[in-house]
Parts: sequence; C-alpha cells; structure tokens
Amino acid sequence: MHRFFYNIISILFLLLSFSDAAVCQTKKTGKNIISEFSIDEMSEDLEVIDLRIELSRHKGDLKKLAKAYELKGDYLHEQKLGISVIYYEKALDLYTKVYEKEGELRLLKFLSTEYIKISDRQNALKKMYTLLDIYQATDDTLRIAQTYSGIGSLYADLNENSEALEYMQKALDLSILLNQKNGEAAIRNNIAGVYKSLNLIERAFQNVRIAERLNLKSGNAYWLSINHTMYADLYSELNKMDSVRYYLFKSFEYTSKEGSINDSIDLFRKTGIYYFKVDSIQKALNMFNQGILASRKLGSLKSEAIFTHWISEVYEVNGEMELALSFLQIRHDLLDSLAKKQSGKRIEEYKVLYEVKSLESDLSNSKMRVYLARNEAIQSRNRMCWVLAILFMVILGSIVIAYQFRKQVRTNRHLLELNVRTSNIETPSTDKYAQSNLSDGKKEEILNLLVNLMVSEQIYTDQEIKLDTVAKKLDVSRTYLSQVINETYSQNFTTYINSYRINLAKTFLLSDEHDKYSIQGIAEIVGFKSVSAFNTSFKKTTGLAPSYYRRNGKKVK
Repeated sequence: MHRFFYNIISILFLLLSFSDAAVCQTKKTGKNIISEFSIDEMSEDLEVIDLRIELSRHKGDLKKLAKAYELKGDYLHEQKLGISVIYYEKALDLYTKVYEKEGELRLLKFLSTEYIKISDRQNALKKMYTLLDIYQATDDTLRIAQTYSGIGSLYADLNENSEALEYMQKALDLSILLNQKNGEAAIRNNIAGVYKSLNLIERAFQNVRIAERLNLKSGNAYWLSINHTMYADLYSELNKMDSVRYYLFKSFEYTSKEGSINDSIDLFRKTGIYYFKVDSIQKALNMFNQGILASRKLGSLKSEAIFTHWISEVYEVNGEMELALSFLQIRHDLLDSLAKKQSGKRIEEYKVLYEVKSLESDLSNSKMRVYLARNEAIQSRNRMCWVLAILFMVILGSIVIAYQFRKQVRTNRHLLELNVRTSNIETPSTDKYAQSNLSDGKKEEILNLLVNLMVSEQIYTDQEIKLDTVAKKLDVSRTYLSQVINETYSQNFTTYINSYRINLAKTFLLSDEHDKYSIQGIAEIVGFKSVSAFNTSFKKTTGLAPSYYRRNGKKVK
C-alpha cells in the first residue's frame, strides 16, 4: 500500500515539475512530447536518474552531470551493489574537471573508505595519496596527519611493513606537534601492531605502554580496550598465558558494555583460543559457541565458519572425532552458502550493470525533442494538467485519510487488547539466575553428564522428551539443568534438543540406507512430531530446506 502511494506521488511530482511553468508529457500524432523540466526536482528512481544523466549530458552541464552520477552511485550503494563505485568514479572525474573541490573531497574520502570495505586496498591507496596532495597544498596539518595514518594502515594490511612504519611515524610526529593525544595514542597502537608482525615485541610493548598512559589520562575507554587486546596478543607471542588472560578480561569489561558486535566476535575468538591453549576445553567451546551466536546476529557466514572450524579443532584434540567431523561438515556447509551468496550478488551486479548500460544506450540513441511551453496550445495542456493534478491530489488525499483512519482504528484495538492481556502480568526478574547457588564445578559436572547422555543414548529422538524427564534421568534439579543449558549454549531446552535432532537428520538425509525414508519419516525418526516443525527448525539452523539438502548434499560429501 505504501509503495502504491509512493508511485502515485512520484508520478504527481513529474506532472507538476515544470521548467518555466511545468512539464506535461502527452501523446500527439504518435510521438512523445517532453517539455523542458528542472532536473533537481525529479524523483530518484533509477530510470529517472538515468534520464537526468542524459539530459545533463545533452545540455553539456558537467556539474549537474557529476551530481547525477553521484546520485546513481548512491542508489546502487543503497542496494549494496559494488558497481556503485563505477558511478562515483565518473562523478569524481567530473568534479575534478570543473574544479568542484567540495564534491571532489567528499567523493575522495568516501571512495577511499568504500574501497577498503570491498578489500580493494590499491585503489584505496590511490585515493589516499590524492587526498594527501590536496591537504598538503592547503597546508592542512591535522588532515595530513590523519591521511598519513590511513596510508600507513593500508600498507600494514598489505604486509608492506617498512612503508607502514614510515607513514605511521610521519603521522605520529605531526600528532605530537599538534598535541593530539587521542590521535597519538591510536597511531602508537597501530605501530605496535606492525612491530608485532615484525616480531619486534619489545618495541611493540613500548608503544602500547605509551598509548595506554595517554588513553588513561584522556579517559578514552574504547582505545583502552584496544590497548588491552594488543597486550593480550603480545603476551600470547611470549607464551605468558596468565597475562593474556588478565588483559583479555580487562578488554571484556569494556566490550560487554560499550563494544560493537565485531569487537565481541574478535574477543570471543581470542579468548576461546586462549582457553584452548591452556586446556580448558569446555570454556573454549563456550567462547566459540558465543562467537557463533554473535556471528549469526551480525549475519557473517565467514565469521561463523571460523568459529565452527575452531570447535572442530577442540573436539579433534579432545579425541571426539565424530563431533569434530560433524562440525567440519557444518563449516563446509557455511562456506558453500557463503560462496553461493557471493556468486549470486556478483550475478545481480552484472545484471544491473547490463540493464543500466542498455538504458543509457537507448537514451543516447533516441532523439530527445524538447519543446518550450510558450504557445497557447502547450499552455492549454499545462492548465489541463494542473486541473487534473489538483483533482488527483484531492482524491489521493481522501484515500490516504481513509487508510490512516482505518489503520488508527486497528492500532487502537490492538493496543487495547494488549493492555488488557498484560495488565495483571508481573514483571519478570532482570536476572533469571541471580539467586542460584549452582557452583561452576557443579555446572561442569551437569554439562558433562548431559552431553554424554545426548551422544551415547540419543534420547533426543524421543518425541515426548521433556526437561523434567532429562533432569530426572541425570538426577539433578530441572532448574539447574535449564540454567546450565542456557548459560553454556545461550539456548533453551527445546532449541538445544532440536540442534541434536537436526545434526542427526543431516546424517540420515545423506545416508544411502535412509533413501527409502521420506522427509516426514526422517523427521519422526530424529524426534520431531510434525514435518512442518522439522522443516522450520532445519531451515533456521542450516539456512537450507531439507529436500534441497538431501538432493544436493551427496554431491559435495
């Protein structure tokens, strides 16, 4: 409904956008007559954007042509298509030609960041060097320092450490000159990373210590957490695991409150590896499982595959080869899904680029006949358009008002029902297990018993399995069992049971001896009461339908 209104309003604005007075597109003797219109007032639909490009080219207005190219880049960028950089580059080239410094600077900064996002560091470096020339010409010392730092970081990403240190040192010298403490701290931390890659650990420590003092003085909590992570990395190189643990948990103090999902994922990985190295298998698994959940929240299949690989490594070292192979298969499935997703995106980009090129070609080859609305006939048509547009707006306004009224009535009814239902519900405790007396040792004991029961007896295939049944079988409190599952896997009992069922179902779907079973049959064998519940759980866990998994899985075994 909203899309309908948007299209109607877009058409209305096209009708009402006039150059001298208005634009009105009509048919006369089978030919389209297009009056001149104001480009800046047009709708930003892709086809209309291409029309803006062609009209600006037709007029020879390079500034407006550059803006139109930038607008097209914005449109494609919003669709998350990498080909947007093609049109940003065209816009940048035109801004440079017409000496539009504001537009040139804006796109240089944007493109340098965008090329980094798509891992094209060579082009990012080119943009950075162009920015550096501009800032040096204007003697903008602060931005020169920032650009030196950016160039140094790019060289570090390319493992060109000597160049990285050269530009980072230039950035550091200017930051000290400008008394930019935060900038100095950030640059020193980056320099420490380069020294670490060169195995110059003591020099790395020197820079991190200075950065830490600066961040403590300025109260910069985020960069302090980065310092702590760097300390952990450096102590790991020296195999001082107690120090690694200390600084990882110091970093966790900030990240758990203020950090981003990416920060959390990085810490889950590093902390999991730490536990793995010090032989705390269960804690390592816990960290890696939390990393998987964070990766899913972020939507990163690549990150999820990395954590799945580490879980497989843990199980392999622990001698649990069946689980290790199971997680290797999951990793393979994730990487396969990632490859298909990236391939699909590339195909989509090529398709859009082909359609765009075709449209541009059609517009270039067509004879655009532009008429001035100065004679009485055109003025008459324009007046008619105004009358029709006003009438249309009145009708459209009535429809919108009626729609909003109905929507408000439904909203009010829903709110009333919601308030009635929730009026007597007590507010739950903010910490479900705050009063629990369950010790860490008891938790680990319950978890080991539970995993052993799942692997050895496969009790999850029982369709009637319940939390009480499992608790009774393990001779533990149902509350303690629920707490262990929730805190270890961040899952409730049902989700935990279904994860085992799905893993077993995946094995059966690819097994020759189970070919005779239907999807429903396999669902019932592994413990689901209905095929619909199985399909939903399978798709949520794997991202694939069971039928597709069975049909295509054997090809990649």
